[in-house]
Amino acid sequence: MARYGTVETLTDVVQAVEGATDAFRVTLAGGHSIDARRLILAHGVRDVLPDLPGVAEAWGRTLLHCPYCHGHEVRNRPLAVLAVHPMAGHQATMLRADWSADVTLLTGSGAEIDLSHIGAGHVAVDARPLTALRSDGDSISATFADGSSATFAAIFTQPRVALNGTPATMLGCALADGPLGQFVRVGPMGQTSVPGVFAAGDCARPGHSVTLALGDGAAAGTGCHQSLLFPEMIQPLETA
Repeated sequence: MARYGTVETLTDVVQAVEGATDAFRVTLAGGHSIDARRLILAHGVRDVLPDLPGVAEAWGRTLLHCPYCHGHEVRNRPLAVLAVHPMAGHQATMLRADWSADVTLLTGSGAEIDLSHIGAGHVAVDARPLTALRSDGDSISATFADGSSATFAAIFTQPRVALNGTPATMLGCALADGPLGQFVRVGPMGQTSVPGVFAAGDCARPGHSVTLALGDGAAAGTGCHQSLLFPEMIQPLETA
């Protein structure tokens, strides 16, 4: 972005956002404020990871969230799914169908799990409580409360996501509930329910992917620019 002479970057924390179309004000923790005619929210979401030792170190390496993003690299090896919400059974069945014949669903977290597909999918279920995960190169070990452990090429889990502190709530943008958490509701050009406010990327969709976020950014950027030239062309999303 530095190649564009009109771009300025600031590293700070947003404390407040207020105003309306053509007259927004963003107040930063450092004491500065920014006036803007339009706003694009592109801050993503926060992953709420399982509270287990070793999770942070393994996250994105051998503790993975999406078979479509990372599954090909670990195909045909022992895999596991760490159950933290009802969709875990769905994920385990999907892995067993096309990624590996050796899939274990780890249900020891106590989360409510939908096991309706597990029997037909030949997925092993291990209900022992976990105490830690340990990433070791190209594998990951799960340690159980009884002192035993099991090693897998990767463990998959889909953590809840949070929009804590998002400017969308400060502005009153309409939110929706997805399977993993809330996200900002947007229209086809990234417009939110608040006139002059657009959103793009993980904060504005129920599923998360870099590729999809890039496309969202292009749509929101285009919609934002055209709303400056043709104010009536991009209508805000209806809250209801």
